Amino acid sequence: MTTEVMTVTEAARSFSEMINRVHYKGIPITLTRSKRPVVRIVPEGKRSTGADLLKWLDTRPHMSKAEHERFADELEAGRDALNVPPVSKFDL
Repeated sequence: MTTEVMTVTEAARSFSEMINRVHYKGIPITLTRSKRPVVRIVPEGKRSTGADLLKWLDTRPHMSKAEHERFADELEAGRDALNVPPVSKFDL
């Protein structure tokens, strides 16, 4: 990833915009004074997105059809024991 360069004066004049670029776009920025680097602003930690979650979930083991049916039966038995009505996909 390339680092943007801006002067300390430019950073002061557009502080909020600079912080947003670093935080939301993950772009590191080096601030200069008299054309010399004085500080580097970088995003804190790795940012994750919903797409990252979906990719991660795809790498997890999936239930077999038998496991899925057994799990559904156990949920139904648990609801019956607690006298909880089943949840319909239309209730969500």
